[in-house]
Amino acid sequence: MAVAKNGYWLVGADGGVFSFGHAAFYGSALGLLVLPPATVRPVSAECTLPLTHDADGNVTPLLCPDGGVNVAAWEDLANGQVDSKPVSWSKTMSLGRNATSAEVESAMCSDYEDIYGTNPLTFSSGTLAAAYYGWSTSVRTTIQSFLAQDCPTGS
Repeated sequence: MAVAKNGYWLVGADGGVFSFGHAAFYGSALGLLVLPPATVRPVSAECTLPLTHDADGNVTPLLCPDGGVNVAAWEDLANGQVDSKPVSWSKTMSLGRNATSAEVESAMCSDYEDIYGTNPLTFSSGTLAAAYYGWSTSVRTTIQSFLAQDCPTGS
């Protein structure tokens, strides 16, 4: 509960925000979808924009004009497979809000090997996850540097 002059806000267990008294209502996160493999609602807005599929299998646009997550892109990149490996969910896109740079790097390397097979696709999943979870600048730097590096063998 947060207190305002002559009023207060109360957050329900489902994430709904309720205003009482003279506390202004600024909206609620209830309209945002939890997009699998995530288990929490995004910190950013969501939109659904038509996708363009690139020759390398990547999709655009990843993000909404306001920086939120394009649901269509998230759903397109949330799972996949390389060669004859089983289809699996993206580890990067399931890390959660408090992921560290090391966890993101490890998940992206795993996703590269098991789901995407290309740096651009793996980078796109990291970009979506960063917007969805609101990751810090240091984690976003790890994602940016992924395009220029090789994963450690056996990750």
